[in-house]
Amino acid sequence: MLDYYQFKFTICDYQLKNINNFSENLNVEIECIKEELFISATVGNSNTGKNEVNEEIRKGKKLNGYTVKLWYDLNQYRSGLRNFLEETDIQENESFDYFELLKYEEGDFFKPHQDGKKSKNHIGTILIYPHKNYSNYEGGELYLPEKNITIQAYENDWSIVFLNLNTLHEVKPITRGTKYVLKKDLYISTETRLLIENKICDYLEVIPNIQECKVELEKIEEEIKKQEDVLNQLRRVKNGLKILNDGITFKIINKLKNVRKVKLVCQNY
Repeated sequence: MLDYYQFKFTICDYQLKNINNFSENLNVEIECIKEELFISATVGNSNTGKNEVNEEIRKGKKLNGYTVKLWYDLNQYRSGLRNFLEETDIQENESFDYFELLKYEEGDFFKPHQDGKKSKNHIGTILIYPHKNYSNYEGGELYLPEKNITIQAYENDWSIVFLNLNTLHEVKPITRGTKYVLKKDLYISTETRLLIENKICDYLEVIPNIQECKVELEKIEEEIKKQEDVLNQLRRVKNGLKILNDGITFKIINKLKNVRKVKLVCQNY
């Protein structure tokens, strides 16, 4: 599974649905929603186990009492999900239709954090960005500090981002205008989760074998080094014998020369 995956996404239509009464629609464009329908966004408190407003960590708003129902290209979504999971055999059992609407205005931000895991099948977060011209803002980039990667909305196309739960990320401060984000937890079916986990287990089982091979390789390299040392010693002995042999040969030649000289002297007498 990747740390994140972003691609262009086609939104056919959307409606704002009352959470308590889905037959009631809020028939306005997202950017025309009244300010009083938004409340401060929250962050999880690990000590209390509750969500709280903490503007030192997160400053922004979310739509209260309404959810955003989307109509979209299902095949496009599934293709993106397969790429994100790096898995072709996937099964979805979670409705993708309903999203939380977030709103970031000038000066709003969200400091580095990881999204909390809500169940075994909860593997990530889905973020949908309207194109930048939709509300004409600056700043508010999604930044992955451990990867030094910046993710931005496209200029003229809607986009979707699948974000791994283990990926540290932040929302940079908005410097001008208002940014809207549709957010939803990403769940996969138990079958798909088990498929991915089994592949991870298979990989982990290979690691000890790799370590064993590494140890054996180090032993072989050490033995090769010892044999090279022996070979170098033999070369030195060979060179020494050659020098000794050359010295003996030289002495014999000199003695033969002396014998010839003595022989010549004797012949003269």
